[in-house]
Amino acid sequence: MKIRDIILEWNSDSSLPALINKTAEVDGIQVSINTNSKNASVYASSNGRRLGYAEFDRDGNVMVPYDLAVDDKYRGQGIAAIMYDYVKSLGFKIERSSEQTDAGKYFWDKTRGEEGRLWEGGWDTTLTQGTVLHPRIVAVALQVVDRFVADFNAYLKPHGLGPVRRGRPTGSSAHHEADTQENPDKVYGDIDLQMIGPETAGQSYGQFTAYWNKLADDFVKQGHAPYVDTSESKAGHPIFALGNNQFVQVDFMWHPERLEQWGASRVTPERGVKGLLHGNMFSVLGELLDLSIQHAGVQLKVQDGQHVPFSKQKDTEVVTVTTSPTTFIYDTFMYLAKNLGIKNPKVSPLLKQNPGNDVNDVKISKLVQGIKGFAESCDMNDMFGQGDLAGFLSGQDFLTKFLQRYDEKAQIDIAGKKRDKATTPDAIARANSDREKIQQGLDMVKGYFK
Repeated sequence: MKIRDIILEWNSDSSLPALINKTAEVDGIQVSINTNSKNASVYASSNGRRLGYAEFDRDGNVMVPYDLAVDDKYRGQGIAAIMYDYVKSLGFKIERSSEQTDAGKYFWDKTRGEEGRLWEGGWDTTLTQGTVLHPRIVAVALQVVDRFVADFNAYLKPHGLGPVRRGRPTGSSAHHEADTQENPDKVYGDIDLQMIGPETAGQSYGQFTAYWNKLADDFVKQGHAPYVDTSESKAGHPIFALGNNQFVQVDFMWHPERLEQWGASRVTPERGVKGLLHGNMFSVLGELLDLSIQHAGVQLKVQDGQHVPFSKQKDTEVVTVTTSPTTFIYDTFMYLAKNLGIKNPKVSPLLKQNPGNDVNDVKISKLVQGIKGFAESCDMNDMFGQGDLAGFLSGQDFLTKFLQRYDEKAQIDIAGKKRDKATTPDAIARANSDREKIQQGLDMVKGYFK
């Protein structure tokens, strides 16, 4: 079968109907699903109260999650698992997205090891736990990935597909070159690696990611990449053999060229700061303003010209506010001001100095100052208490709620059980060190807000 036939077959696998509108009761929770051929929304409720939702991109019988939220009061009660299990019970296969929200990533990692579930996490493979991922090992792994890219492009070219190219490492390993010189004994987790590929018209981001992960996985399974271990590798998460019984998992994060800078910036933390503390700066801002600040920029949903919750699907339009990493906080402020009819809003000097994030000089302190500048600017224009800021009394109220939620998300990760999957002494030590570093970073961020 030709490669285009493989992709056409995969995309047209639609034994399940395109339109599904069902409701069921699962463990006392009412779960409903609404799908079309491209998207799906799942809601959990009880006695008329919305408990949570999950959003998916859909390709035939395959679902790729991109958003997940559970009401604060009902977290830890298995609501997210009930929604995912209900989707599976209808005959869908759920595949991990390379660009999950922080809530989705936490849920996926937490539940992977439970019996009967299909989602994987960073600690579930034992193959890589014998490899200590120092900076020099990252450099070796990237050389093997470059070979993979060259071989993959040679595989794609006769079929009129590609080319693809390797982007930059993200997460903590983004700093492996500096660490090689200054901290050669530093230890990373898995390598998060940006991959750049051409888009196909009409694809959602989730479909774009699934498309390239499927092609790369087929390439590996057909035996074209003998340096990739096939026993534990999964689509989008290949495990590369480096020799000397060393194995490294590389998590692909696919971006089209137009999102290359944004995508890298969104997931590249300050050197020495845990990635989740960086990511939570974006996700908490998005939660408070009911925006999605994830893989595709700063986005919101509108219905009849009005901003509606991002969980809403029917008759909505996605509006992209900005994809500029260097000005995204400023751009968000200007968008909200314009929607309130403010033609020439006053801008705080703090926001002017810290409008966004520079992927080549990431400082979490600059993000904090930018968010403080956002609050100051909204105060200067009397924006709180109205429109999208109706839930906040003042800039101080906004910052207090931001820090409360930021602290809560970090504490959830510290208390999470995903690192309990570590089995070797080195892996256990790294898991414990992770928890300590998150707490230290959290204390640092709290200090910046004072």
